[in-house]
Amino acid sequence: MTDFIMPNSKKELKHFPFKRYVFLLCSIVLMAVVLAWPSGESNEKIYSMIDIKHVTVNQDHRNFYLSVEADLSLQKELLIAVQRGVPLSFTYELEIYRKEAGLSQLYRTQKKVWTIYHHVLLKQWSIQTDRVVDIELSLEDCLKHLTSLRRWAIGTLDALPDGQTYEAKIRLYLDPTLLPRAFEFDVLSNPNLSLKTTWKTFEIKSPQD
Repeated sequence: MTDFIMPNSKKELKHFPFKRYVFLLCSIVLMAVVLAWPSGESNEKIYSMIDIKHVTVNQDHRNFYLSVEADLSLQKELLIAVQRGVPLSFTYELEIYRKEAGLSQLYRTQKKVWTIYHHVLLKQWSIQTDRVVDIELSLEDCLKHLTSLRRWAIGTLDALPDGQTYEAKIRLYLDPTLLPRAFEFDVLSNPNLSLKTTWKTFEIKSPQD
């Protein structure tokens, strides 16, 4: 058993990890207060729901764009957290496969991240992606960026002969790794707070010149 030795000098105290523990403890307490504080709303239980309904592929010369229709609603704890200023980051993840010798091989992966913010003092909603920030009137308006995604540029597809088909799949999820540390623990430990769709499969046909 290792003895717990307190630092006996200012120099040792400087390197002592006590401040880390205090900071982490304060973060956890603060997040607990955020989630426990009464919201003034109905106590009716609100369930999270997330699902990709439809994917459309558009082509401009040899460039491809995706449009996605999805359903997304937040469970009450997530709803209260984002209203109190906890940023929520959602990620669209895309995988594209090509067939070689009868086997599907991963050709390309892409991700696009949206982060929703509520500036409590300003009472202002915003959503950011690729360093572009849009100011919105409400949380619902922010979520529309995710549920009605338009023209996500996925680049050119030149790996296959003209007229051949790629297999692709896409999913949407709340990214716990981009959450504040204390809230990340809550999301990872509570399956009811986890938001992730199943993979939605579709095909992309390579362009014909």
